[in-house]
Amino acid sequence: MKIVKDAYVKLSAIIREFVYKKTGVKVHTQSLEEIKKHNMPALIELVEEYYKVEFTNDQSAADILASLEKTREVIKKW
Repeated sequence: MKIVKDAYVKLSAIIREFVYKKTGVKVHTQSLEEIKKHNMPALIELVEEYYKVEFTNDQSAADILASLEKTREVIKKW
């Protein structure tokens, strides 16, 4: 469903922009493979989760509410 995919795209943009503003690391313009080069396991885990929905047609495992909560917790702890 396009709405779910769009939600994950926006969530990815939000966390990447947040991390960029907090750290100065330009993760907001990087691919997952580039992000993996940084020592940011929480961000990597979230982006991997988002990618599963953003770049596949299989959205059966998508749980946007759980992803929102995980993202909120990462922001809170950062």
